[in-house]
Amino acid sequence: MIFQTEYKRSILNRIADGSLSLTSEKEYQDLMSLFPDKGDIYRAYGDFLSERKKKNDAFQSYTRATQNFLGEYKTFQAIVSKILAWSIFKPTHAEGRSFHSALRFGIKEESPLHFLFVNITYQELIALMLRLVRERFDAGRTIIRTGQTCSDVFFVVSGTLEEKVVQLVNAQENRSEPLTQHIFDNDIFGDVFPIQKKTTSLSDIKTLTPVEVVKISKTALAETCQKYPHLEQLLIKLYKGPPSREHGRSWPSVRRSTRHDNPVRATMMLALRRGNAAPVAFEGVSRDISLGGVCIDLGLKYGSMRTEALSDTKSIVEIKLPSGDGTSIPGWVIWSKKIKEPGGTSIIIGIKFEPLSNDARDFLKVYCFGYESEHSLMWGLWEDYLA
Repeated sequence: MIFQTEYKRSILNRIADGSLSLTSEKEYQDLMSLFPDKGDIYRAYGDFLSERKKKNDAFQSYTRATQNFLGEYKTFQAIVSKILAWSIFKPTHAEGRSFHSALRFGIKEESPLHFLFVNITYQELIALMLRLVRERFDAGRTIIRTGQTCSDVFFVVSGTLEEKVVQLVNAQENRSEPLTQHIFDNDIFGDVFPIQKKTTSLSDIKTLTPVEVVKISKTALAETCQKYPHLEQLLIKLYKGPPSREHGRSWPSVRRSTRHDNPVRATMMLALRRGNAAPVAFEGVSRDISLGGVCIDLGLKYGSMRTEALSDTKSIVEIKLPSGDGTSIPGWVIWSKKIKEPGGTSIIIGIKFEPLSNDARDFLKVYCFGYESEHSLMWGLWEDYLA
């Protein structure tokens, strides 16, 4: 797994974790037209509307985010979006049961979360949701230290963390060696079992990017499990014990999604046309791509350029893969933004594909939804190709 630096990270992920803010409804709407199936942009838009006391619109945006997250197999994101929607308008039991049913079918069978949410009852789900507390952390923040009393279970909504365990590998030489692993969205951390006893952490856990979690305190979890023993049994079956070199993390990790929110990258040439002016070529790197459009990072080279010059401009996007395959797709620049990066300012532009030919659609489907082995290979190729 190659960790994304702040400069390499997905634009939608940065909007989701709050490290990149949009300032107007039009910005959100432009991006939603590019990525209508992405939950992150609708969740962020719901937060934006909620802060401005637009309750009805925020509720609709959170509801759409929930539907999209379920379609993307993003369980905790769907739960948080539904909690936010229900905090605006209290649900009926019928609506609650409908979400419980949708959640059970919105999880991949190979996911460790499938076992939990397929078997959890409606009453157990609601009891758990009512006790979850949202919290955000900046990058570089240590959340848990070795030897610290474990008082919470954390469910990762967005962002990336690092877990480091120092283990004794040779007792005679008294030699230790750190075991480092990454924690991603939809993963769990927190060594609270056995739940009736005091437990301490055997690892340091810190954030590598801005992170959002929902957590439940050990006390609240113990009270909930006392009322619903079946929930405790489900969690105990998921929990593998303190982290070790033999079985890795305490909780099973969710296999990374192979959908188009993965940080796949491509080199692109933009032929921007305005009126009768000659085309201007730009080279950039895709940050997010879907059948609707793409966000392209032009990097620091064009940081001084006026972004107004890019708006409502026809474009030809040429996607070239390291394998030699490629395609050209016409479209329109509908969104642009300058972003402060280490070393300067980069420009991000959003292009809506229009029209999308059948050949281009087939190419994007393979590019966006390739198998996990293909994505692992693609990462290695990108590192060489874009070095």
